[in-house]
Amino acid sequence: KANLDIEILNGSICNLQTENQGLQTENHGLQTENQGLRTENQGIQIENNRLSEQMRSQQRLYDSSQKEICDLSKNIETLEAHVKQLMQDNNSLIAKQQVAISQVNAMTTSKMFKAVHFVNRTLKQGFHSDKEERKKFRKWLFSRMSHTPDHDHRYNPLFSVIDILSDKTTCSQPIIVCTEKENGEEIAYDENIEKINCILQNENEKADIIILGIIDYSFRHQRPQHFAERFAINGHRVFYVNANFAQYTSYKELKNNLYEVTFSNLQNVAIYSADWSDQTSEMIENLRKLVDEWCIRDAVVVVDYPNWVYAAEYLRNLYGFRMITDYMDDFTGFLNPAENLVKENCYRLLDKCDSVVASSQFLCDIASKYKDKVQIIRNGTEYDYFHKAYEPLKSNIGRKVIGYYGAIAEWFNIDVIKRCAEKFTDCDIILVGNITANRNILEKYPNIQLIGEVPYTGLLEWLKRFDVCLIPFDTSTNLIKATNPVKFYEYLSAGKKIVATGIPELLPYKDKYVYLENAPDAFCDKVELCLNGNDTLANADECFKFAKENDWNMRAEQFIKETLSIYPKISVIVLCYNQLEYTKQCVRSVLEQTAYPNYELIIVDNNSTDGTAEYLEQIKRENTNVKIVLNKENRGFAGGNNDGIAVSDGDYIVLLNNDTIVTRGWLTGMLKHYVNNSNSGIVGPITNSIGNEAKINVSYTDVSSMPIFAYQYTTEHMGEEFPHSGILAMFCVMISRKIYEEVGSLDEGYGIGMFEDDDYSTAVQSRGYSLIMAEDVFIHHYGTVSFKKLEDEQYKKIFDTNKEYFEKKWGTSWKMPHYRDGVTWH
Repeated sequence: KANLDIEILNGSICNLQTENQGLQTENHGLQTENQGLRTENQGIQIENNRLSEQMRSQQRLYDSSQKEICDLSKNIETLEAHVKQLMQDNNSLIAKQQVAISQVNAMTTSKMFKAVHFVNRTLKQGFHSDKEERKKFRKWLFSRMSHTPDHDHRYNPLFSVIDILSDKTTCSQPIIVCTEKENGEEIAYDENIEKINCILQNENEKADIIILGIIDYSFRHQRPQHFAERFAINGHRVFYVNANFAQYTSYKELKNNLYEVTFSNLQNVAIYSADWSDQTSEMIENLRKLVDEWCIRDAVVVVDYPNWVYAAEYLRNLYGFRMITDYMDDFTGFLNPAENLVKENCYRLLDKCDSVVASSQFLCDIASKYKDKVQIIRNGTEYDYFHKAYEPLKSNIGRKVIGYYGAIAEWFNIDVIKRCAEKFTDCDIILVGNITANRNILEKYPNIQLIGEVPYTGLLEWLKRFDVCLIPFDTSTNLIKATNPVKFYEYLSAGKKIVATGIPELLPYKDKYVYLENAPDAFCDKVELCLNGNDTLANADECFKFAKENDWNMRAEQFIKETLSIYPKISVIVLCYNQLEYTKQCVRSVLEQTAYPNYELIIVDNNSTDGTAEYLEQIKRENTNVKIVLNKENRGFAGGNNDGIAVSDGDYIVLLNNDTIVTRGWLTGMLKHYVNNSNSGIVGPITNSIGNEAKINVSYTDVSSMPIFAYQYTTEHMGEEFPHSGILAMFCVMISRKIYEEVGSLDEGYGIGMFEDDDYSTAVQSRGYSLIMAEDVFIHHYGTVSFKKLEDEQYKKIFDTNKEYFEKKWGTSWKMPHYRDGVTWH
């Protein structure tokens, strides 16, 4: 037994030894593994050290880059300052050149240099061996008596100096007006000269429209975009200015006649936070780039957001563009102090604009407190587009759909939607649109589908699915009281049943085209009637008829009609006697280059014998705004114009010679000066050929290059008036109906003509009114084509007789008009 116990003990000892050996082996393994971990840890530390060094290296590289950027910024600032200084030096040089040109031009009219010119020309041309040159000399010598312009400068030594000085600075050179691409690259005007020339050669029969937007064009397709598209289709060039700004000014052609414009503004991101009042120079730069680059001279400015008011006023004051407010929201009702800017600008806009178009009665009532002239033009529908969502045989298989599309904001009536979701658990409630309020509440209901924002082109597929359409707005807010819902007309275009809250603008259509209920349960009862087909609303055909009558095309026509009403009517009187080709050029220029929206053209013929009457009959048949007067005898200048005025009905009267060619913006320009001067009596333009200060030096030699010259000169002198002395010549003058009736008709005592302009200018001034010579309106004038037909003796007799009549009538000695300083005889 003892031996057995010993064997057992030995066995246990052996097992313990074996187990101990296993533990030792395991411990050795653990030591080995621990050594591996220590080795791995060392590797990690090495890698960590490497990464730390790399980070330090990158930091050093970043610091170095930052230093380089700072250095570059300083260099750029230095370069900008240098460029600015160069520009100032260049402008100073140009100014000095212009002064020199003016001084040299003035010298050409002085008695001393006229004598130098005379002696030089007499010696070199008068005694020339060439018979033709001697003949030209004699012709020039006799022309001095009648003050006929002289185009031959070969013998005037000062003109070689003028040509050198004028090489880079005369108005025959392109105006430097810059635009900017989206990448910021500047394009000088002279690179766009071909484009400018192309625009000027086109007909200009309809006013441009500048829309100062409340949203970007690419945002939700709403009232502003619908109007813009239809104005463009109607033949107007439309420039839609986005509400958001960018680093660089850019233009994008969207469709024919429709352009999207983004203004540059480095201080503000959008018009909502800025009104340009503290950025006047930046505002002017943007506006002048737009107007000058696109040759805009007749335009309507549609203001969609009050903070554009200063921009609109600038365009009206400088260019004569009229302002219309498209009043779509109650901007006077903001309570948030942060929005005082738009509130105050809204007051200013309603006061300063020429007319207000309100989209609802509520807005009309507000605007009428500030403006007498307010027209309601409600929202509408694009019928042809939304009608595609009509499905007469809509399948009844599956769950019915209660739908809405549009924004979901704080003015959205969440209570009626919740009640619909609770009551119509067997229906899908589909809400399409951006959600800015109550998302957490709507997401609790499993039968409400939140689709999110959908582009305008994607609405149809959702509208097709709707069995009942909702307009669930909170009618306690002024915002909704002012709202005329666009979707109401769009839903009806698709023949849909509509249930809405008690929106004031929908009250006239209650129970015929829409059910109106504010209480959630009553709202749901009407929805149920529509779902079950038990409603008494208008059938599909009635809905279609109503929608067509409220199409955006109809609304745009109303808007254009309202636009015409803010322009006073101008009667343009053109008197002609023979000279048919001149008459044709004049009439064609008026019809093709007058985009002023409200004018009539009255052509009076003084018994011509060259087919003029037949031509005028044809023009009358082809143009609804043309009247003609065919006299049976030559009634003279005063009598013929009086006959034209007698059949006119304009608020303003323009007398225009038939030997003229008008240029883009001529009526708008003259009217601007008339309106901007409270004491205006007569307004006249500048020209290439006339015997007084209205004459300027021109660089063109034929009428085909005249439009670009006129554009350049008037752009350089936009808004200016020449401080002249003397009369306004009646080759082209504007007078108001009021002053014409006060002063009376043209004096027919002057017979066939001459001195009527002296007479009428004197009559107007004698009543205390001023005569304004507009530097930014240019009319080409061939000059006295009718009197050129008279013999010299006959011309002198008429001149002397009428001069005596004038002096006796006014008890004064007639003074010969003179040219402005610096204007040459050529």
